[in-house]
Amino acid sequence: MSTNEREALVSQIEEFKKDAMELWFVPELAASYKNMDMFSYSIVGNNEVFFMREQARQLWSFWNKAKAQTVNVDESETALQQVLKIHEEMLEENPYCYFELAYSRTTDWMVWICSKALVNDPNRKVLLHGQGLTPEAAAQNAINNQLVKGEGAKG
Repeated sequence: MSTNEREALVSQIEEFKKDAMELWFVPELAASYKNMDMFSYSIVGNNEVFFMREQARQLWSFWNKAKAQTVNVDESETALQQVLKIHEEMLEENPYCYFELAYSRTTDWMVWICSKALVNDPNRKVLLHGQGLTPEAAAQNAINNQLVKGEGAKG
């Protein structure tokens, strides 16, 4: 591996660590490792990253899969506008489709689209969901979750 390739990979790992720390649970998880870095890693083989902690390895895998997905959406719209557009399209097929944007101290912002409201149907299906530090971040996470599930973005 050349020096430039290694520097690019280290830069990518730093970007991953920054993105991971924006997830609602990762800062507390990272803090739970006393005298250890949750994100400690080695670069082995042919540009292969080996994380010493299983949680970091799983986050790295998920992050790379999400990055590999292509998004076919209007870049001029915010993520929250895109989620509202997805909800509007779902309403055409299901007039009971339920949208929620909420904040709590333990989970930060959450975006949900469900088949029905929970009070009306305890067996409702979660169609789209995401969490983040801001409403926009929660909406972007919901879009990414939808892409990871392989459903593709609408728009």
